[in-house]
Amino acid sequence: MSGLRKAILDKLARARGTIETLRRQGGTLTALEWEKGYAKALEEVLDFEGLNLRRHPRRHASIPTSIVRIEEERPPGRTQEGTVLDLSVGGARVTTPMGLREGDLIELAFRLPGNGGTVALRGQVLRVEHGAESLAVGVEFRGVPEGIREVLQAFCSPPPDTPPNSA
Repeated sequence: MSGLRKAILDKLARARGTIETLRRQGGTLTALEWEKGYAKALEEVLDFEGLNLRRHPRRHASIPTSIVRIEEERPPGRTQEGTVLDLSVGGARVTTPMGLREGDLIELAFRLPGNGGTVALRGQVLRVEHGAESLAVGVEFRGVPEGIREVLQAFCSPPPDTPPNSA
């Protein structure tokens, strides 16, 4: 059994145990106590700390980037600066003072450390989190060219395990 499958089944069993305990207490619980117990069971199922359920490996970063909103009906918008906070082949999380909204099409241009060349990627804003002075946006890349895909995969993949020192 795979490690992920076992972890999921273990969590489901714990949540089921919590719900069974609630059922046995039945009529003695108030509606609020029942909801709190049910919420606890859900938290047990959803707490996957340490497990990566993403489609692509993601690497935390702090990479300066320029951002341009792509407007299909008007000339391209002006360039704003931002920072790539994490990156994968499929997307990125970026902070910027630029007023972006869900659904906006943007282009990011940045240099990967050690790569030397500028990477330019188009994407769509899927999430927007408002901060005190800037936004954090989740961007899904669209149409990543194969050459850039390979560069991103190399940058985002965890380093291979090194064999133990035999000395």
